[in-house]
Amino acid sequence: MIIKSLCSLTTGGLQAIETTDTEIKKDPITIVDFDDSMVNVGTLRKDTVIHHGYTFHNVGDKPLIVYYVSPDCNCTGYSISKKMALPGDSLTIDLTVDTKNKKNRFMLSTVVRMNTDKGLYVLRLEGNVASM
Repeated sequence: MIIKSLCSLTTGGLQAIETTDTEIKKDPITIVDFDDSMVNVGTLRKDTVIHHGYTFHNVGDKPLIVYYVSPDCNCTGYSISKKMALPGDSLTIDLTVDTKNKKNRFMLSTVVRMNTDKGLYVLRLEGNVASM
């Protein structure tokens, strides 16, 4: 049974991350460490494209697997450097947001699922679009 199938248009083309219940249940749990999950980009002009990368470090002893990345807005695209990071390795999820249709304050969330005890991580990108 497919639990999630996502496609995102990235600079490299169409990228899909797909996973099944069986894969999630059989993958060993690992430990992840990453920098801030909340980033404030400050005040921006309308029609600005924001790029921000979140780096996840696998500090456990099993491979770190990204099952899916799910932005909450169709204004948010993403790319992922790789679906799996071996112990001691890292991977990066880059979010791209277009402020074209944004006004005033915004806060966007992207959910990431990985094979860790916590499982789900929320990446937040917030800022303000100046009315010019």
